[in-house]
Amino acid sequence: MRLSAAAGKLLVVAVICVGVGLAYRGAAPQAAGETAESLLQAAEQSLAAGAYGEAERDCLAVIAQFPSSEVEARALLGEVYFAQGQPEAAGAQAELALAKLASLSPAEQERFASWPGQLLRLVQAREDFAQQSAALQQTLAEAAGSPEAAEARYRLGSLYALYFQYARAAQELGGLLETTPASPLAYKAFRMLTVVLGLAAQPAEAAALPELVRTHYGQDAEMQLALMRWYVEQGQVESLRAAAEELVTARPDSAQAAPALLLLGRAYDRQGQREAAVAVAERLVAHYPQSPATPQALVELADAYASSGDTPQAESWASRLLAGYPDSPAVIVVVWSLERAYLAAGGEVAAANRLRALAAAHPQTSLARASAAAIDGLALAHYTLGMRLGQAGHYPEAASEFAQALAVAPSVEPAVAALYQQAIAYQAQGQKAQALAAFAQVQQDYPQHYLSTRAQAWREKIQAEQ
Repeated sequence: MRLSAAAGKLLVVAVICVGVGLAYRGAAPQAAGETAESLLQAAEQSLAAGAYGEAERDCLAVIAQFPSSEVEARALLGEVYFAQGQPEAAGAQAELALAKLASLSPAEQERFASWPGQLLRLVQAREDFAQQSAALQQTLAEAAGSPEAAEARYRLGSLYALYFQYARAAQELGGLLETTPASPLAYKAFRMLTVVLGLAAQPAEAAALPELVRTHYGQDAEMQLALMRWYVEQGQVESLRAAAEELVTARPDSAQAAPALLLLGRAYDRQGQREAAVAVAERLVAHYPQSPATPQALVELADAYASSGDTPQAESWASRLLAGYPDSPAVIVVVWSLERAYLAAGGEVAAANRLRALAAAHPQTSLARASAAAIDGLALAHYTLGMRLGQAGHYPEAASEFAQALAVAPSVEPAVAALYQQAIAYQAQGQKAQALAAFAQVQQDYPQHYLSTRAQAWREKIQAEQ
């Protein structure tokens, strides 16, 4: 595999000379009109954009040409070096900044009151990196070939990644995978390696991952599944299809077969190949009804048919999910899909009625609770809009929104609130008869609710004014 050969090429190559005398080397001459502030702002922008060379140049220019801003420049330069995976150089710049800070007068130090903590963080990061990497390398040397050494190599690769040393991280993780049998540690290392190669922008090394898996892990199903997840992230649907078919054909009874099909269906869906995605999900459900992946496949089938407007098919797949997995968290997603289909088919009131019927058919289940929450959501959307319209003085529109909230509200709170606010809107418009009727309905339908007392007070007020 090319990983080992290429790992010596660092993502960012820089030679840093630390020390007061040598730190000014390479400082650009000051351009007309440049100030310490403008150079530091430019350096911060370059750092944020990953243009480390430009950021370093501007910081060095400030150090050379504006001694009064040396503390700020060295602190920022430390951040630049740290972002490049150079904790040693970052810590050295922080120490120089601290030394400069200590030489300032108490009055000058006032404006840097919060800076020592930031600078000490860089110094401490340098010490932590040095100590941890040394300890891990010692374990590698003393326990070569042991499980302890393999774990130490994984941790060393992770440490390098944490400190932005992606090429060194890739070297350790790639080497670990070339020498470690299939195990949870190997699966973790592979996942970490895919992340590191993506951050390091090393496409050639990333392209070698399938060959690494084939060479060192052969037909290990879990590693094959890890490779398929990487194919999904890379958008390599054809490679994913071939790998999934190979796994399902060679090891149809493995625990990874159904998850492989689930990944393939999702990849098709992301590319807009809805029919292919549905076919794969149906295949999964048919061949692996007991798999932990099956509830999610049923969700995706219900969602696919709901999105296409085929409500009967969406309900059919949702019913299969409810029959086999009534309390699965996936039920909530199915309810969202059905809600969308019902809304498209007949509007909010019809959707609320169908969701209410669905909940009644499956009482005391996740579906019943999710359906009630969905209906509440429909009602509260109108209630909230009605409140805003009323506050803005648009009372007829507010009354209309409250009426729509009442039409779909499934439970006491949104219903009584909408009815009460509708009465308020009528009162504000001067429609006293409608207001009295609405307040009376609040009292009749919700006599124990606190708004019933307020409704009575309003009725007495309106009647006294007539």
